[in-house]
Amino acid sequence: MPTRLIRQGILDSERVNRLSIEAELFYRRLLSVVDDYGRFDARPTMLRVNCFPLRVDHVDNNQLVDWLSECTAQGLILLYAQNGSPQTQVVHVAELWETIADSSKRPYLEVQDFRQKTRAKSSKFPDPPAVDSSMCPADAGHPQHTSQTCERQTQNICQADEMQMRSEAEAKSETGVLAGGLEAEGKGELQSAGPPVDKSKSGRRPHFEGIAKPRPDKLDAAYDKVKVPEITEEDDIWAIRDPIILAMAVTADRETQSWLGWVRMAHKLRKRLGREQADRRWWSVCSQFWHEVRAGEVPDNPGSTLTASIKKGSPFLDERNRA
Repeated sequence: MPTRLIRQGILDSERVNRLSIEAELFYRRLLSVVDDYGRFDARPTMLRVNCFPLRVDHVDNNQLVDWLSECTAQGLILLYAQNGSPQTQVVHVAELWETIADSSKRPYLEVQDFRQKTRAKSSKFPDPPAVDSSMCPADAGHPQHTSQTCERQTQNICQADEMQMRSEAEAKSETGVLAGGLEAEGKGELQSAGPPVDKSKSGRRPHFEGIAKPRPDKLDAAYDKVKVPEITEEDDIWAIRDPIILAMAVTADRETQSWLGWVRMAHKLRKRLGREQADRRWWSVCSQFWHEVRAGEVPDNPGSTLTASIKKGSPFLDERNRA
């Protein structure tokens, strides 16, 4: 393994410090794994066994995709793919599983602004799309690899920002407070949002009475009455702003028991990880699930399968682990 120079600037880098602690750890380990040109195989399994050789059992592929998503959103990593020809094309993190499923394609990554001494005459990994002399507006300070690269990286950041701004604006107009009400109050129970719960005299589990209009920041809608959009392409996934509606859309599961479970899980996940990181993980898992189903891997019970995928790596979501 080559010797790498880790510059002090990484400590006060705005892009690096916008990463979660876990994503930054992955990024720092990745710097020791990539070649002299900052390139490496972008398949999650390869990243897991190379970046965490002694902790393979403690890291799963979904976590790797989450961290890749954070790094690409900050312009620290460029993802691209080759389909058997010399030409390469930039890919979105959400397209990673679809790229892997296509046997004619292979995903790669390149660390941006790597600036290490190159000992090898060339990289064993294919070159990313050709560099031009302009700068990328999505992250001024690193070269733009093509207009398509810039467009992708800008889209990564803008989609996340737009999702957050829309939710916060919606919350302000309807509740008079910023988004994140339940998490900010330190409460993860449903009764603090929307109408009160109807407590049954029979002692059975209270019935959840949600409001008619979904509020992504509160997750208190009556989801059995909400129109669930059909997903026909990747962009449809990122156009959905509510995690519960997204789960219902990718699984085609409209059962009350399913969406009630997802509401509880989403609240717990946001309370534990923070809304931004929790929603990023949720969208990543749902995207992977949709691509697997699209590739022909249709589970017998889609709702339960998605729930298990979301719980994986997050034991605090399991009701049996509650104190």
